[in-house]
Amino acid sequence: MSKTAKKRRFSIQVKLMILLLTVIIALTVAMAAVMYRNMRGVLMGEAVSEMNLFCRERGMEIEDSVATVSQWLLRQVESLDSLDELSQNKDLRDKILNQAESMLLLSAKRIEGAETIYFRYPLDLVDQSEEGAFFVRNADGEFRKEPLTQVLEYDKNDNKHVGWYYLPIEAGEPMWMSPYLNENINVTMISYEEPVYCGTTLIGLIGMDIDFSRMVEDIDEIQYKETGYMYLKEADGSLHYHPSYLEGEDIHGDEEDTIISGSDEMEKSVSDEAVHYTFRGGDRVMVFMTLRNGMKLVLCDSYREIFRVANETLSYQMIIAIAMFAVAAAVMVLISSHITRPLRKLAAAANQLSTGDYEVEFPNETGDEVGDLTRAFRTAVEHLKQYSDDMEVLAYQDGLTRVKNVAAYKIEQSALNDAIESGHAVFAVVMLDLNYLKDINDKFGHSAGDIVLMRTAAIICRTFPLSAVYRIGGDEFTVILKDTEYECRSEKISELEMRIKTNNENAREPYMRISAAYGLAVYDADTDHSYTDVYRRADKKMYQMKQAVHSRKSRQA
Repeated sequence: MSKTAKKRRFSIQVKLMILLLTVIIALTVAMAAVMYRNMRGVLMGEAVSEMNLFCRERGMEIEDSVATVSQWLLRQVESLDSLDELSQNKDLRDKILNQAESMLLLSAKRIEGAETIYFRYPLDLVDQSEEGAFFVRNADGEFRKEPLTQVLEYDKNDNKHVGWYYLPIEAGEPMWMSPYLNENINVTMISYEEPVYCGTTLIGLIGMDIDFSRMVEDIDEIQYKETGYMYLKEADGSLHYHPSYLEGEDIHGDEEDTIISGSDEMEKSVSDEAVHYTFRGGDRVMVFMTLRNGMKLVLCDSYREIFRVANETLSYQMIIAIAMFAVAAAVMVLISSHITRPLRKLAAAANQLSTGDYEVEFPNETGDEVGDLTRAFRTAVEHLKQYSDDMEVLAYQDGLTRVKNVAAYKIEQSALNDAIESGHAVFAVVMLDLNYLKDINDKFGHSAGDIVLMRTAAIICRTFPLSAVYRIGGDEFTVILKDTEYECRSEKISELEMRIKTNNENAREPYMRISAAYGLAVYDADTDHSYTDVYRRADKKMYQMKQAVHSRKSRQA
């Protein structure tokens, strides 16, 4: 083995080792930067998961439970002959009410924190009488039936006593009410109300009240890391709900928060990034999401604590990453003498060639043995590609006219049938047949006939430069129109006629004059089930034109 060969092989190993070490260092640095940059996103993702859990446990269960009762009521009313029967027959209303009570109790018992549930017939339906059912949870956790709130005894605008009745009716759709003190039972509530309509007629009102104090306390007990906590606030930020607020103490809203960065996030329903702010001198960070009742659930923590956790986590991850990369580097150095990047690329190129794909990527040519192999491989592929292109031309091109041949036509037929079957076919077929070609061959020789065929093919190709042209028989040509030339097919037929006429006017020899019959057929999805159906219609039109040409010539003779 010569010294030059040894030097070349050694240079490959050195280059590979330098490359691997460079990649390892670059990946380590990049990973550190990405980890640090994305740490906030990781922390926010954890917070949002906790918030989504609470939202699912509260909002959806309450709304679904009330909707179950409302749908049952609607089915009962729709089975009646008319709504007058419900409004005029109190015994019928009492019967429906008695059946509804068991469903109301079942729904309320499923919801933790539900304090009351009720069903009311609307006053307008029952001639201003107070009819319905009202259940309140007692100290033992059981629901007891209580007298109905007398809606007519209060002013319509008295939301503390009767807002639960009038506001959903005015809205005309299910709604969550803002927290309020229900003076009927002296409990701060947050309520979900659903008016039930049969067509456009209000037939009932179903609602459930949740102990808002308990909800606020549950949220307040949720801890995030060591110093983080959660709370509810109004959609506009006017009030922050903490347990101290429910006791009439520490009443405040967003006005005490001074935003340092992330003010754009405050306008969103769900924060994408943490909002950095100060609250009463404390440096803090918050994320939030909007519940289905419009209120916002907020998670906050101290700014220093958030990034202390991030830095500690980043340090641990960096130590692990460096250790893993060190092991990987050692392994790659050991195998670098056996597996090189250029050789892998050549192997990949060989595999790609075996599938018939000649657009392969070669490694850069170097001054060693791999470079010599690469150059030889590249030259061989170029010759093979040229040979393949030549063979494809011979296989799919008509030798005389240079348009596509029958083999290519059959491939296009198959593709069009697939498009028809999938419902995406849009095309037209032009069938063209030369008249009197046999007479020209007999009178002037086959060379003259070949000239006519070539001139005809040239005229067709110039007329339809964007479409595939096929010679499918001795004197038969087919054109498949798509896209632009499909849209202007009528104009293209006129252009074809004009070009044939111009050719005939300028023909230097009698046999150069072209007489052709043609037919155009457009694919119709309602009547055509395959390409053959379209082709037959084009062929029929062409044959009719050919008969007309021959008949006209016979009369002239």
